[in-house]
Order: sequence, then C-alpha cells, then structure tokens
Amino acid sequence: MVEVFIKALTDVFRDLFESPFLPLAATWLLIAAILLLVELVHRAWMVVWFSVGAVAAAVVALFFPEAKAIQITVFFAVTAVSLGVFVLYRHRQNQDEQLPAPVLPGNKVLVKETISREANTGVIIDHGVIYKARLEDGGPPIQQGQTVEAVDFKKNELVVIVKPLD
Repeated sequence: MVEVFIKALTDVFRDLFESPFLPLAATWLLIAAILLLVELVHRAWMVVWFSVGAVAAAVVALFFPEAKAIQITVFFAVTAVSLGVFVLYRHRQNQDEQLPAPVLPGNKVLVKETISREANTGVIIDHGVIYKARLEDGGPPIQQGQTVEAVDFKKNELVVIVKPLD
C-alpha cells in the first residue's frame, strides 16, 4: 500500500518537473504554494520550511533551468538551514521563559500528594506553586496534609527534595 502511494507521488512530481507547459521555476513555486496551503491547514510550523526551500529552488531554476541536481540540493539545504534557525530560535525562546522560583532549603512546605519511597515522588505546594517532591534519604512515607522541610531543589528535574520535620 505504501509502495503504491510513493510510486503515485513520485509519478506526480516527475510529471510536474518534466511538464512542457510549466517552466521549472513555476513548478517550484507551485510546490511552495501547495506546501504553504498544507501548513495553513495544520499550523505546526513544520511544512513551511520546505516551502521556503522550494522558493529558493525556484530562484535557482530561473538562472539554471537545466541544473535539476543543483535545484534539489538548494531545496534541501535551504529547508534544513531555515528549519535549524527556527529550532534554535525556539530553543532560546524557551530558555528565556521563567521557570518557577525554586523552593529554598529550609522552607516549610505542605504535602499535597503522598510522598513515598515506592513511588519515588509526590507533590508539594509552596506559596501556591505545585512541585514534584522526593524524600531525602528514604524513610517512611509522608502523607497528604503534613508539613515538611525543603532540603534541596533539583533545577534540572524541577523536583524538591524534602525531609520530615523534626
């Protein structure tokens, strides 16, 4: 089934690229327009980069209409670079987002969901912010509603290490 679909898709694109009626640059622009329409339908910011690559290939096709290998190379290279720039931008944007303020060691916090060794996690609440929590060195489970002391905040895991109050 998949092989039939791929063969049909290959035939459609081969016919587009070898059309005597449509110049190669116009074919690339048509592909770019189709990809933009697909992007508008699902808005996931994944297909638009192929559209950018198709526009770049169309520009190359204007100057080198017989160099299909160069056009395809430009298509994939521009697509990869534009997608890479977008991913880098989003990564930096996500790093700038505010993480919850860490729970400072020594803070007294309320257990919202039982913290046990078996589950290796529970939930606490500190000044209205909910955090995952783990016991410091094992010990008995801490039940919901009890107050515990924060010992450490693992920023990379967003987990508060807690111990029972003495």
